[in-house]
Amino acid sequence: MENNLVTIKPDIMTIMAKKVASSGMFGFKNENQAYALMLIAESEGLHPMKAIQQYHIINGRPALKSTEVLSRFQKDKGCIKWITTDEETAEAELSHPQGGSITIKWTIEKAKKAGIYDKNPTWKTYPSNMLRARVITDGVNALYPACLNGALTESQAQDIPSIEDIEDAEVTATIENEEKPLSEKELKLSLSNKLRKLNFNDADIKDFA
Repeated sequence: MENNLVTIKPDIMTIMAKKVASSGMFGFKNENQAYALMLIAESEGLHPMKAIQQYHIINGRPALKSTEVLSRFQKDKGCIKWITTDEETAEAELSHPQGGSITIKWTIEKAKKAGIYDKNPTWKTYPSNMLRARVITDGVNALYPACLNGALTESQAQDIPSIEDIEDAEVTATIENEEKPLSEKELKLSLSNKLRKLNFNDADIKDFA
């Protein structure tokens, strides 16, 4: 996909990012997220507002909307043929001159097994939309990812733990490790290592142990 280079002065982009973030219309937590997405837009030859229309911010990461994924795929000669699409199942055959063809199927049961159904309330409100989105993003990523220019899709961003989730997991693991009592051997080894850092010699460490 070829684009003409779009260049906007940094001070103008900063103002735009502030306005976009403060509007509350696009899901940005702060102006830095908006500014980062505008830089991505510039690298792709897009006007910043075009990128804001094409991307979501999911788990703190910019991700292409499924509609934009399909649009880029079709503009690059990709085709999609829906086999089934309802509130329980979505299945489609995707094809591309350079990638061949692939059939992708998603069901509500599959979403539940994957652990994504309960993460996002939209699954319960608009199940057919969510199923189609999964089929599109999985199919395009498998068949012809070149049209995405390395961008994350909605599905990929949703499957990656958020920064907050990672930090919470690290804190929990630290607490659990601290609460787990050390064996006598582990305790002696830990104390010996600390004494060496304090420049105790081996003989003193042995006596201490």
